[in-house]
Amino acid sequence: METLARILLDLGIEVTVACTAPIKSNLRQYFKKDGSDISIILPNKGENDFHFLRRLRATVDSNGTDIVFLNTLQGFAIVKLFFFRPNVMTVVTNGRLSEWFGRKYKLIGHNNIRDLVYYNYSHFFLQRIVKRIDNMIFHTPQAVNYARENGYKGNIAKLPFSLYSAPEYVEQNKTFHIVVTGSIEEKSRDYIGLLDAILNLDENLHPRFRLVLLTRQKQHSYGIKVKNSITELLKIGIDVKFYDDWVPEEEFVKQTKNSDILISPIKYETYYACGELTSAIVDAVRQGKPCIYPAGYLPDYRIQSSSLFYNHIEDVKNIIENLIVNPERLSKLKKNAIINAEHYSLNSTSKELAFFLEEVRDSRSDS
Repeated sequence: METLARILLDLGIEVTVACTAPIKSNLRQYFKKDGSDISIILPNKGENDFHFLRRLRATVDSNGTDIVFLNTLQGFAIVKLFFFRPNVMTVVTNGRLSEWFGRKYKLIGHNNIRDLVYYNYSHFFLQRIVKRIDNMIFHTPQAVNYARENGYKGNIAKLPFSLYSAPEYVEQNKTFHIVVTGSIEEKSRDYIGLLDAILNLDENLHPRFRLVLLTRQKQHSYGIKVKNSITELLKIGIDVKFYDDWVPEEEFVKQTKNSDILISPIKYETYYACGELTSAIVDAVRQGKPCIYPAGYLPDYRIQSSSLFYNHIEDVKNIIENLIVNPERLSKLKKNAIINAEHYSLNSTSKELAFFLEEVRDSRSDS
């Protein structure tokens, strides 16, 4: 949302964001504090989502809005947005395309009843929404290809998943700072395998690094297993920072900005194999940082020289040990990360979106 708003502002387009209060708080650090650059519409006190969207549609249909961008439809909010149909050009920014394309109803293979219900519920509504959405934004070439291969024939824009924010001077860390991002969910990330790899690091290296788990701890069974693994690391003297509550945006930015490297312990083949993004790669670009991914996951070739890959999660142990004892290798990765991140400039991205919007307008006038 922040990336898209900044691009639209750069094109001289008036931007209004409809969101919740917490998202407003997160957005404000990226825009002018006096609110003179973007307008924000919030739900009224006690107003539920359906009423908020109905009010929003009336506003959009009556105030001269030219285009509505729907930011990644997912979760149980899908049904609410299914009924949100403003009478203006609509574009969906698609970050979870595996939920939109290539799915069939499935009654087995789910972890629990909630996952079964969500999987089939989301499939039911999304396959109907996609038929009426003529314009989509994707973030990687693989995602574009995946959508086309699965029959999407609408207008497509490929925009970066993040914009590089050249940071002010950051003081050199005295120890090696490793930051892990992404929700603690068994279906999408192998936190247990990662923490086991950290546990097996050479004990002589324990004082030389810090591990930051930049995500809220979960209270489900997998989250409890992760918390127990963290406890084991703390017992042997490894410096681990973790969060029991939601991580504020300011803290998130601070930790990623101060990191030496990010790790993305995603389950690539079973969850992210069609070009979808992870939070780690987004912040690797935004902050100009190197990152460690599973082999096969490379949504954009331009970050290859600042990326490291493991074949198995236990291989992270050797990668980290090598970086700690070979600081010159880390230094080269960090320099490459900044060079690579500079490809994600606001100027070039704005031109690409301007071309897409012109294409969309032309297709509407032809019809």
